[in-house]
Amino acid sequence: MKQQGEDLNAFEQLELGTVRTLMYGAIAGACSEAATYPFEVVRRQLQMQVRATKMNALQTCIKIVEHGGFPALYAGLIPSLLQVLPSAAISYFVYEFMKIVLKVQ
Repeated sequence: MKQQGEDLNAFEQLELGTVRTLMYGAIAGACSEAATYPFEVVRRQLQMQVRATKMNALQTCIKIVEHGGFPALYAGLIPSLLQVLPSAAISYFVYEFMKIVLKVQ
């Protein structure tokens, strides 16, 4: 720790520290991705439909669950998390860091 008269740099002013800030950003990104991923699966299925057999989002979701069960809505979540987690962690860290640097409360 610095002496009382010395100023702390921006890294030392982070309330949670660097590692915790990155971890909390990654956790927030994982929660966000897990909550929205089924909607992405339905959206992709809607985009692949041909005009003759167009269904709405609810019908598409029901069809996915009927054919693959509830886990089909989360098919491919792990690779997506591997892509999202680092960017979410870094984004949250930079956000918190810049709040300190720019002296924004």
